[in-house]
Amino acid sequence: MSIRIAVPVTLTDGDVALIAGAFKVEANPHRLCLLPRVLREWVEVDLTEYASRDAFRASTPRRADRYQRVARRSKELLNAIDAVIEADDLGLIAVEMGRADESVPMREKYGHFSQKLMDHRDFLNHLQAAVESLQNQLKKAPGQPRNTTAYLVLLDLAAIFKWVTGIKARREVDRIEGVETGPFYHFCEAIWPLVFRSGTDGLPAAMKNWASGHQRYHDTSALLANIDLRYPSWRVFDR
Repeated sequence: MSIRIAVPVTLTDGDVALIAGAFKVEANPHRLCLLPRVLREWVEVDLTEYASRDAFRASTPRRADRYQRVARRSKELLNAIDAVIEADDLGLIAVEMGRADESVPMREKYGHFSQKLMDHRDFLNHLQAAVESLQNQLKKAPGQPRNTTAYLVLLDLAAIFKWVTGIKARREVDRIEGVETGPFYHFCEAIWPLVFRSGTDGLPAAMKNWASGHQRYHDTSALLANIDLRYPSWRVFDR
């Protein structure tokens, strides 16, 4: 099931208290005090970025077609301009452009329009690179977890869980009931509805996906390191 972040995500003091109380193991007092700041920074910066990626991935195939047409046309025009440059015909085009424009003094026309043509060539290069980058973003990397947003959220939550408790986050399943359980799951259970606004729908499947992907790719979150760089006065990694 594909789930998306319900923007804007907001955290009340009550939400933060509920999340802090979801740690079923001993927590570091200093880091627990910092948790409200960390959670709000995560919501305002990282979740906002993930949500924008969601919106981009939700694009229809028509967007991919438009990008393809722009990339193809810009490449064709670039090739045509390069052929003109190679044939040493760029100057002739510049002179012809100058004849039709009376706003440029005669003595400056050749240099002005030659430079303009080269500037447009550079612009086409940047345009093609940008469109190709967007095309690559629309393509799903083979073998990566299916619901990328949920995967990124759980990577961040795993980092926060370990940061506060000192315990590595791991997936646990009740052997009798066959349901998700354990300290990390209960912590995620408190946050999930605030991020996706769908109760805990999708969380068990996301946990399974996260555990499999993390084991295979050894992905980690840079969330806390980035926050520490932005706010050194918080002393994020102090014990």
